Amino acid sequence: MSVHLKEERIVAEVVELGEFGAALESEDYQGEVFLHVSEVPLKREQRLTDVLRKNQVIVVKPLKEDKTANRLFVSLKGITKSEAKSKLRARKEEKSARVMLKKAVEASGLPLSMAEEVEATAVEKFGSLSEAFRSIIETGDKALAKLHLPVELSPALKLRLESELLKRRYVEKRRIEVFFTDPDGVEKLRAIGRKYAEDKKGQSSVTVRTISSPRYEIVVESKRPKKAEAMAEEIVEKVIAEAKSLGGNVRT
Repeated sequence: MSVHLKEERIVAEVVELGEFGAALESEDYQGEVFLHVSEVPLKREQRLTDVLRKNQVIVVKPLKEDKTANRLFVSLKGITKSEAKSKLRARKEEKSARVMLKKAVEASGLPLSMAEEVEATAVEKFGSLSEAFRSIIETGDKALAKLHLPVELSPALKLRLESELLKRRYVEKRRIEVFFTDPDGVEKLRAIGRKYAEDKKGQSSVTVRTISSPRYEIVVESKRPKKAEAMAEEIVEKVIAEAKSLGGNVRT
């Protein structure tokens, strides 16, 4: 399977380290993946073995493909920690989604080959299997219908997703800075914090905590990812509006 070479990030595992670079393997490319030492951001006097080790899983950027040799050249340069973390988390979620799907297929009595068919449909309709599962949790039968599942698989998959995904807690964090010039400004901030720290709705919870004055962090936890994100944005707006109404200056 080839990859899109523009602005793409792929996950790969280091299988061998040499003088000129590292040989990698990736589920995203059926061929040899090579990381040249010049494409590794090394500090002065650092060697390749100082930053990479065998069996290490990394996120790399495709540079060019030699189709004749079935080889993909990649780079570690220009990839931020947040990008790498996000890509690795997405890969972990996708593997977890495949396990859940296989268990649901087994429970329904269908052949395991059905899992591959469902995953292909999920990628086509939603972009990934894990994203399809998130949509099913959020919208229920509406998203489930898009997968065109056999009658016996739909209830088995829905039950598996509810038992696995709804036990998780999704966390959204937002940071703001609030400044008060009057003497009782600190108490005003504490009052706002107490108000929203006690603001719990159903299976979601909100906490406003101090990092170091005037910096504060709003933390929302929910069993539903979109709910956590929406609540985080809502609470930020409420805190900002209330702080301003009390004479504070806010910076996000």
